[in-house]
Amino acid sequence: MMQISVRFTLLVVLPLLSVQPSSAQSLIGTPKVIDADTLSLAVRLIGIDAPERWQYCMRADKSCYPCGTYARNALKRLMFDPDRIEGRENEAASCINLGTDGHGRPVMQCFTPDDIDIGSLLVQAGWAVVRPEFLQDEPEALDAYLALQTEAQQSRRGLWQGAFDDPSLWRQKRGRVCRRAGR
Repeated sequence: MMQISVRFTLLVVLPLLSVQPSSAQSLIGTPKVIDADTLSLAVRLIGIDAPERWQYCMRADKSCYPCGTYARNALKRLMFDPDRIEGRENEAASCINLGTDGHGRPVMQCFTPDDIDIGSLLVQAGWAVVRPEFLQDEPEALDAYLALQTEAQQSRRGLWQGAFDDPSLWRQKRGRVCRRAGR
C-alpha cells in the first residue's frame, strides 16, 4: 500500500516543468470544480458510512434536524481541531490508498495531521456507522471501530441521540425517519 498526502482539495497547475516528484500518486475520480485553479476529488473513507448531506434524522424529542449537515460539519471540526493540532494547521491529512469502491471512488484510510484515523473520530463522535463488510480484511480496525460505535451509542452521541435511517437505506429512498424537514 502506498501512503500519500491529500489536502481534500487538490490544486491543478498547468505543467510549467515536465518534472514530477518521484513520490507522485495518481488519484482517479470525478473532480468538482471549486474555482479556475482548484479541483476537489472525492475520497471514500474505509469502513464507515455517514448520513448524506440532505439527510434528516430525529432527536429524542421527536424533532427533526439535518444530520447530514451536522455530520459534515463534525468531520471538518474533528479533522482540524485547533486544540489537538495546534501549530500543524497547514499540514495535509495523510491517506493510505486501499483500492476503489463500486462507484470508482478511491477508498482510503485517512489520518489527521496528528496521525489520528479520521474514520474512527467520526464513529466515536457518533456521526458515522461502522460497515463491517468493508473491514473484513482489517479485523483489528473492525474491532476498534465497533468498540467506538458501542461507546457512541451508549453515550447517545451524534446520530445515536435519537432515530435515524441507515445511510445506505436513505440513499435507496427507503428512509422512514424525517423524510422532510420540519416533520
